[in-house]
Amino acid sequence: MTKLTLSLFDDLDFQLDRVFPDLQVLDRADYNVNIKGSDRIYYQRYPYKVGLIDTSVSYSVHRALEMLDWWEMIGREHVKFVSNLTRHYYFKDKRHLDFFIDMFADQIKEVKGPVSEDHIGFLLEVNQNTIDNKRHRHYYGHVELVIRNSPWHNVHDLKVEIGSTKPTQIHSQANHHLTVAGVEKYNLLKAVKETCKGVVDKYRDSRWNHFYCSSEYIDDINMFVKIKHTDARLHISKALVEKNL
Repeated sequence: MTKLTLSLFDDLDFQLDRVFPDLQVLDRADYNVNIKGSDRIYYQRYPYKVGLIDTSVSYSVHRALEMLDWWEMIGREHVKFVSNLTRHYYFKDKRHLDFFIDMFADQIKEVKGPVSEDHIGFLLEVNQNTIDNKRHRHYYGHVELVIRNSPWHNVHDLKVEIGSTKPTQIHSQANHHLTVAGVEKYNLLKAVKETCKGVVDKYRDSRWNHFYCSSEYIDDINMFVKIKHTDARLHISKALVEKNL
């Protein structure tokens, strides 16, 4: 079984030096702004994210222009700005982040980034997982890594969602066929859950199309479902727990 819990990457030092040379922990004691642990490296390039207090509709034009001037001075290769309903700046390194905070602390709602050394490892692992599986959106048996501040229900570090590969039938008797398809999917869901109950320990069901268990059963779940339920598809999420988020 492939070990997905973090012993950190074997090439962690290489990633830090070559890809994210200034990926550092944010010590909350060093800042007068709200620091939160991030759940990913944004856009696979930016470990730090700053959320501004105002929206793209209502904001201080004067301070916004000052931030844009600062952005142009620093260079867009180091910082990314996104303005939708909310406004965010993204940073490749802590040095430019700290510079921005010093200049515009009054405009900042919150800052997100790594809050511990373990968290840095989690972010790198999630980032690589996203890159490796970017062609597979959902339900192919790949494990999506997610950063959480606790396991699901404080016990389980794995969430398994069950779907079907069968397309929904729609034609002149659409309602009938949709009903039949719904029954088939329900029966498949029930059958897959029964199979997995016999495989895992400390199984926790839900009323919906998912259940929770321990990540040590990832390979067993994939194998037994693939053998017994050829029409099923799985979306598996594994929690990497950072309590300080």
